[in-house]
Amino acid sequence: MAPHNKALSSSCFYHIHSFRQILLSLDDTMALSVTSALISSRLDQLNSILYGTLLKHIARLQRIQHAAARVVLNQHSHASSLSSNELLKQLH
Repeated sequence: MAPHNKALSSSCFYHIHSFRQILLSLDDTMALSVTSALISSRLDQLNSILYGTLLKHIARLQRIQHAAARVVLNQHSHASSLSSNELLKQLH
């Protein structure tokens, strides 16, 4: 599980970084759609095999989700007063 999780997180963070570069040219709806297609779909693949896994593996995947939420909402972690969980609630 660890090598797969690490490869997945590397891939997702690469896409998040790339997505940040085109974010300003997208409206909010399109930004959500692209993030869902690139990031959320990859995380959803793991739902069935995460049962009983170590918390460190789940924490890594949560960091991906939080980073994606910050990018979609154009919030920087050092400048935002909102927590990642509050950002996820806004997106939901």
